[in-house]
Amino acid sequence: MIVKKSYKKLLNIFIVSYLLINNIQCLKFNISLIKESNVIEIKSTDYQSIGPLGKDHDYFVLENGDEYDGKFVNGLANDTRGLYYFKNKPTYYCGGFKDGKIEGRGFYTTKRNAIPRYVIYEGEFRDGMADGKGVYIYKNGDKYKGEFRKSKREGKGEYEWKKIDNKELITPYLFKGYFENDNFGEYGTYFYTNGDKYIGQLKNGKKHGKGTYYYEDGDRYEGDFKNDKREGSGVYYWNNGDRDMGDYLNDKEVGMHVIVHANGQVTQKYY
Repeated sequence: MIVKKSYKKLLNIFIVSYLLINNIQCLKFNISLIKESNVIEIKSTDYQSIGPLGKDHDYFVLENGDEYDGKFVNGLANDTRGLYYFKNKPTYYCGGFKDGKIEGRGFYTTKRNAIPRYVIYEGEFRDGMADGKGVYIYKNGDKYKGEFRKSKREGKGEYEWKKIDNKELITPYLFKGYFENDNFGEYGTYFYTNGDKYIGQLKNGKKHGKGTYYYEDGDRYEGDFKNDKREGSGVYYWNNGDRDMGDYLNDKEVGMHVIVHANGQVTQKYY
């Protein structure tokens, strides 16, 4: 008599706070065109207190109180490495400017005296917004690396969660795949802290559609998912060479299942 091992349930480890990825609206610089005609004062300083340049030079105070350190061409800010200091924000931008707008490669970071101090975003800008490839780092230590469109995650990218120092709590630590409108797209790969992995279709960040779940011990499930659970038809492959084919409902086996053992023997079980 062949005794079939009991099934392992999929890890329902998606914590709501993990899926609610912080937005990145702070990367939309709602500032007017940086015009030479808006300069109300020219100052000279070593700039150590507010910028990364660290040398004596002139910089420009604008009508709104912000400060611009860079070149003007045809009356508009144009520079490959200028600086924009926000009067009412603990942050500044260093990078490209084109025709009076933040555009090109650059980084958006906290001021030197800010606590904590860190680079918020480094990458490509277009029309005053994150657009292209870049890296965004959150205050809690999470990180997104990939493509942006109008300051939203859009396209191929990776989202890395800050690891929690708790071995009993199994969580996703890395997602690789596609993003749509600043959220998880319809396909990707989740990597988990215990060594498990999921590759397949998604809906609202959850396993939904066709996919494969790999367990850290070598077992795997290939088939249908719904709302983060096995639901539909699928095949469970044991690491000893056995495989089980049948239907699932709410992450449990239902109906008739056919088990093909590694030695070629075929058995059936009804749930």
